[in-house]
Amino acid sequence: MWLSQFKSKKGQALAVPLLYWIFVVTCDGISADDEQIVQIDRLAPATYHTRTNFLSITLDSSTIGNGFNVFNMTDTKLIKMMGHLSPGFLRVGGTLGDRLYFSPDSVEVDKNVDLQIATNFTMTGAQWLQLTDLAKQANLDVIFQLNALMRLSDGSWDYSNAETLISFSDEHKLNLDWELGNEPDIFHQQFNEEVNTTQLAKDFATLRSILDKYETYKESQLFGPDTTWPSEGNKYYIRDFVKDASHVIDAVTWHHYYMNGHTAKAEDFLNPKIFDDLSAHIKIVKDAAKEVNASSVPIWLGETSSAYGGGAPNLSDIFIASFLWVDKLGVSAKMGLELVARQSIVDYNYALLDKSYNPNPIKQPQIIFYSCMPVAVIQHVHSLIKEQ
Repeated sequence: MWLSQFKSKKGQALAVPLLYWIFVVTCDGISADDEQIVQIDRLAPATYHTRTNFLSITLDSSTIGNGFNVFNMTDTKLIKMMGHLSPGFLRVGGTLGDRLYFSPDSVEVDKNVDLQIATNFTMTGAQWLQLTDLAKQANLDVIFQLNALMRLSDGSWDYSNAETLISFSDEHKLNLDWELGNEPDIFHQQFNEEVNTTQLAKDFATLRSILDKYETYKESQLFGPDTTWPSEGNKYYIRDFVKDASHVIDAVTWHHYYMNGHTAKAEDFLNPKIFDDLSAHIKIVKDAAKEVNASSVPIWLGETSSAYGGGAPNLSDIFIASFLWVDKLGVSAKMGLELVARQSIVDYNYALLDKSYNPNPIKQPQIIFYSCMPVAVIQHVHSLIKEQ
C-alpha cells in the first residue's frame, strides 16, 4: 500500500518506476519462495537531485544523411510525440556527423547517397532551419555535433565549414549548444583516420574561440569528447583529453551500450551481470576525471541505449528492454551523472517511436520518468531472506 502513497512533487505516484527498480535489484539468484524486503525512508534527505533535463533524447546524423526520409520535420504528430519528452536536449550527432557538410544555399540534396562509401553528405540551410524549428516547437534545446574530420594538411581542424553553419545559425538567432566529433577514440576503426587527444583539445579551444565571436553563442555550451565507454585499461583517451580541455568544455560526454545488437539475446536483457556493466564504466570515467583534477566538470552520458549497432532487432524497442533502461536512469542519477541522452527518437531497432511516430513500448517508462522530473535520489536498504 505504501507504494501508492509515495508521490513526486507533481503528485504522480512513483509505484511503476519503483516496481521496475525492485525487479532489477532483486532478480539475481532469487527463487519465487524467497522473501525480499526493500526499505525506503521517505523522511531521509535526498543524496542527489537531477536536473529537469536529466533525461534527453538524440537524433542520429544518419537520419540527415538519408534525407530525413523517416523523419518528417513538419509532421504534427511527430512534434507532439517529441513534446512529451521535454524539457530536455535533442542531441543531433553520431558516427556520420563526422561526414556532414553544411551547404546553406543548396536547394536539393541526393536522398539516395550510399552512406557506406560517400566521403561526405550535405545538410542544407532549409533542412537545418526545419530541424531547429521542430525542436523549438517540441520544447527541446538542440546540441549539434560538428564534423571533426575536416582536417588541414598539418592535422589541425579545418573549421571553415563549421563556422559557415555557426554564422548561418547566428543570423537566424538559433539557440544551440555544441559538440565536436563523435567517438574520436575509434576514428581509426570507423574512418581509418586518427585525431589524438592533444590535437582534439586544441580543436575544442579553437571552436570555443569561434563561438565567442558571435553574440548568440558567447554563452553557449560546448561538450565533449563523446568517446565510447572506456575500460580500465583503455581510459587514456578520455582522461588525456579532459586534462587538456577541461577549461573549455562544460561537460565530459561519453557513450554507453551494454551489448552488440547483432548478437544480443533476450536473456541478456535480464542478466544481472550485464546490468552491473554501467556502474563499472561510470566509475572509470569519474576516476579518469579525478586523475587530472577535473572532478568538478559535470559528466554526461551523451548517447546511450541497450545495444550498439542500431540496437537488437525485436528486443531493444520492446518492454523487455525497459528494465535495463530504467536501471540505467537510476544508476546514473545515483552516481551523479547530470544528463542521460537516449538513442534515438526514430530509426533503427532502439527507436522510441515507430515509423508512424507511434510510441514503441520502450518509450513508456521514459514518459513516466519525465512526469517525475526532477528526481530526488534517496537511500534504500535491500535485504533478502532465503527460504530454508
